[in-house]
Amino acid sequence: MAQMPIEIVEIGGLATFEVSRALSLANSLQREFLYLKLKDNDARDLQIHAFQEMKTNEFLNSMEKFRTRISGFHPYLIAFVDAYLEGEDYANIFGTDRPQDGLAVFTVWGVPGDVIPADRMHAYFVYYLAKATLCFLAPEKKDHDDTRRCVFDRKIKKRDIVKSMRARALCDECRNELLNRPGAISSFQLEAIDRLFQASGNILEGETGQQSLPRAFIGSSSEGLAVARQLQEMLGGDLTTIIWNQGTVFGLTNTTIESLEEAVLDYDCGIFILTKDDRLVSRGRHRDVARDNVVFELGLFMGKLTRRRVLVVQAHGVSLPSDLSGLTTASYSPIQKNLTKALNSAVRQIRSVLGTTSSENVKQVPLPKRL
Repeated sequence: MAQMPIEIVEIGGLATFEVSRALSLANSLQREFLYLKLKDNDARDLQIHAFQEMKTNEFLNSMEKFRTRISGFHPYLIAFVDAYLEGEDYANIFGTDRPQDGLAVFTVWGVPGDVIPADRMHAYFVYYLAKATLCFLAPEKKDHDDTRRCVFDRKIKKRDIVKSMRARALCDECRNELLNRPGAISSFQLEAIDRLFQASGNILEGETGQQSLPRAFIGSSSEGLAVARQLQEMLGGDLTTIIWNQGTVFGLTNTTIESLEEAVLDYDCGIFILTKDDRLVSRGRHRDVARDNVVFELGLFMGKLTRRRVLVVQAHGVSLPSDLSGLTTASYSPIQKNLTKALNSAVRQIRSVLGTTSSENVKQVPLPKRL
């Protein structure tokens, strides 16, 4: 079954790395949903709505108008903002949605440090990716006022959110309701959402480590190994990276195509370094190209993981085969001796694509009262 695409747009002064980290983790934990950032050119028209305070109903109207103006199919859209949110019944809320329209907005206002530790905010983003997805699938499901350590708790006291950031985050009543509704959520979808809620709890409890990071394969020629090793070092906090010569089947000479295809599925994404390895003469023109086996492995990963999970780090002057147009590419200067400086921009792009008060003030407030 095709993955359900859910696009994310960031508005205001968010910790972009934490959002990207959450998207990358969410995509690595399941295969039912694909979380990706809205393209910059499209997102710009919505990002100008960087207000300090927002009425959620008005902002959701703006999201709907925005979606009708941009080209393409955008069935589900989540906005993460940094504004103080005011809903129809409460102010100072985490967010709200119009699930029947595939729209949701959530804020980080008053969250880092007060509700969620600032260095674990990706737990918060993973949690609301899962909550919004669940609501998109079951738009008629409503929150309940009582606290059951359930994602559908209304969370009048905002710190109650941490009670539902856990494994089995649905109370029995809500799970039973979801399973028995017409057009029930599939078992695969519910299992995927359960994994995301569990991951948010694990992050919150500090139960993260190298094993929790998405696995990335780094492919290169022998000549590109220095670049590969530098990328591995620079991405160490974002990904579990394995270079082709570090005990993988891609470093063997007698490997079958079937073994390579199976090995691809061990990874969540692929990063391929294209260096000036060979000189190609085509129709009288000379071009610098990458080693053919690197291009082959790149195509293999595209076929298995889709092009959205494959990135190219390309030395200036290297020609990319026309069949690979549409891939996310980042370039670097091979004449820059300081590899860290040369690769800084590429690392930022990889991170972007893959996606790292007092208790009285940490409450939802019945309107019109405001803290």
